Amino acid sequence: ARTVLVGTAVEWAEYAGTRTPLFAFEYAGGTIDQRGFAYCESFALEGMLPVWRYALGDAILEKRVWMPDGTNTTYVRYRLIRASAPIALVITPLVTYRDFHTLSRRADHAFHVEPGSQGATILAAPGARPFHLLASAGSFTPQNDWFENFFHRVEHERGFDDTESDLFAPGTFRATIQPGAAWTLTLSAEAQPDTDAERALVAAQSRQGALLRQARA
Repeated sequence: ARTVLVGTAVEWAEYAGTRTPLFAFEYAGGTIDQRGFAYCESFALEGMLPVWRYALGDAILEKRVWMPDGTNTTYVRYRLIRASAPIALVITPLVTYRDFHTLSRRADHAFHVEPGSQGATILAAPGARPFHLLASAGSFTPQNDWFENFFHRVEHERGFDDTESDLFAPGTFRATIQPGAAWTLTLSAEAQPDTDAERALVAAQSRQGALLRQARA
């Protein structure tokens, strides 16, 4: 069965005295929380890997997401492509533990957060599979909060249950990125997560290149 562990993230970038959202949430009733899409300069697929670029004053911040084949791991990398000063990231992953085809309610879970040197290990309930939120640098502060009543627009259009979807905030990562540098968040249900994001990215790009060549043959 496919299990969703991380639903989204609250993402803030602090640069040149301005705090900018990189996210946008829609709640039941039509409320829109933040409009991070307004700062998204471009979106593209490099092969099959999604890449966003955000314009923050004179800075360009790139976000890239990839999943290695054969592992329960996702990498989210933020790279400061161009800037006249460092940028601070404040990232709060919002987690769940649900079947791919169902929604998650707050009453269904009693999350336990175990902070570690790189982030935290999350346990949704006794007997559940633990998963890890790990950062390449910076700090993690436990939070223990809830974001409730997300609206699922596509589920609504398909005639499925679309509201009362709740996500848990286990804590917040804070990191500073220098111009030209990157910061990576590793989300994994593996017992020993591979935090070598660069190696995983090269492997993902190589595999996707091979698949594209095979499809064109």
